[in-house]
Amino acid sequence: ISTRLIMAIHEIHVKRRPDINDPRGEDVAAEAARTLGINTSVTTTNVFRVEGPSLSEVVTLSQKAFVDPIVEVGEINPNKKTSSNPVIEVAYRPEVTEPVSGTIHKVAYDLKIPLEEARVAIQYEFEGITQEQADQIAERLLVNENVQEIITEKPETLKIQGERRPVATIPLLDATHAQLDEISQQRKLHLNTEE
Repeated sequence: ISTRLIMAIHEIHVKRRPDINDPRGEDVAAEAARTLGINTSVTTTNVFRVEGPSLSEVVTLSQKAFVDPIVEVGEINPNKKTSSNPVIEVAYRPEVTEPVSGTIHKVAYDLKIPLEEARVAIQYEFEGITQEQADQIAERLLVNENVQEIITEKPETLKIQGERRPVATIPLLDATHAQLDEISQQRKLHLNTEE
């Protein structure tokens, strides 16, 4: 029986102000049109999830670290989406070190805000297309399956859970080119022989 305390997870959603363009969304829309022939408008939102701080501390984090009020608007713990547009949320897998998480921990420490864990995701909202087309864009353009995943449910905790697996030792130095190719395929490393 786990005695680990699960704390509330707060979400801060940050997006560009309506009168300011969204370059990341524009890039995704342009690439979808160019490579997939799918015409859409894309709005992106950074989703910062933090576990540990109180709501008032999350407000402080949001104001001091997450939202640039000149070009962005933020919302804390927003209600469920009301738009009928397809929305896909992409994040690093829990076992992958996330580059922004360390910065969030440092900022929280500097502000003397207790922070158990932090994770960041990006939501993509697609206008004028079907869910199937949005899924196709996500699969082809937005998700690197080796390190990222599509978030379909809100997490109960941001802390890494589970048991450690044993470390595997793979003899690479004496492997033939065919063996190296086989190792890459079996472990889904996507490396060529030279790499």
